[in-house]
Amino acid sequence: MFIARRENGEKIHLLYNRDEERLREMRKREKFFCTACGKEVQMKLGTQKSWHFAHKKVDSCLTFYEAESMYHMHGKELLYRWLKRQNFHVDIEHYLPKIQQRPDVFVERAGREIAIEYQCANLSIEQLSKRTYSYWQAGIQVIWIIGGNQLKKQSAYWMKFSSLLAFSLQSYPQPFLIFFCPKQKSFMKCAFITPFSTNVSFSHTIYLPTDTTTVDMLFSSVPFQKEVLGQEWKRKKNHFRQNALSIWNYNHKSLLRLLYQYKCTPASFPSEIGVPLPSAFAFQTNPFTWQAFLYMKCIGELAVGNCISLQYVCSYVKK
Repeated sequence: MFIARRENGEKIHLLYNRDEERLREMRKREKFFCTACGKEVQMKLGTQKSWHFAHKKVDSCLTFYEAESMYHMHGKELLYRWLKRQNFHVDIEHYLPKIQQRPDVFVERAGREIAIEYQCANLSIEQLSKRTYSYWQAGIQVIWIIGGNQLKKQSAYWMKFSSLLAFSLQSYPQPFLIFFCPKQKSFMKCAFITPFSTNVSFSHTIYLPTDTTTVDMLFSSVPFQKEVLGQEWKRKKNHFRQNALSIWNYNHKSLLRLLYQYKCTPASFPSEIGVPLPSAFAFQTNPFTWQAFLYMKCIGELAVGNCISLQYVCSYVKK
């Protein structure tokens, strides 16, 4: 952390206090305390990491979920300075006692409060949910920015997908993810997120350097030719049809039984199965699996001319 409280109650901010000799003297004479939990912290003035304060025991503070890496600290600092240059009312590590949260960056804009969380390590969905819902209940918008070290590209338009990324999606004006790499000083915006499976997704990625990018630019719509999605999806789907049995594992036994029941092979899948849907990230099941069951069992067993309602489909999906 960059901020701590002195014995006299004043805050000390290591992003602005750069007099090393004075800081070393203070470190000899004073103790410093966490602004959230009140426990003693140590002033670190090394050369490998940004100057910072650290708890003697990381798990002693409820507002810290992980030990901060140099990558995370540098990224958090750059995000703070990037917003500061645009004249935002912004704080770093601003403690919110009401919900016992300390977002990496806190912004107040046009009467709105926004918490920006910079996530560079794997975090459980339970922890993500808890932190997100606590912000929502306090009327604070939360934006998850993922560390660039978490972006795993498979090719130009395909990336590895995870529950962490699904939970971090921004939904407006289109589903997208924001990554930030402090080494490159650049945002990576992945738009048109369309899951192909539970761990692979289509995305259109653009790179936005911090020195030429504003907040409005970062959150604006991304132009894109949807024909590219169609071409890439068809190529990926053909590969899947030809290699489905070797790709699938025991998690897909129910689908394999369904195919056997209907005497259908993956290669002869109806084209209606495996439709690209941006909303597919809401399902924890492989899109091919739930679409196959919906098509073959739910719709396929209806007689020609029968009507089907949205309520019927929704109730079937919930089973």
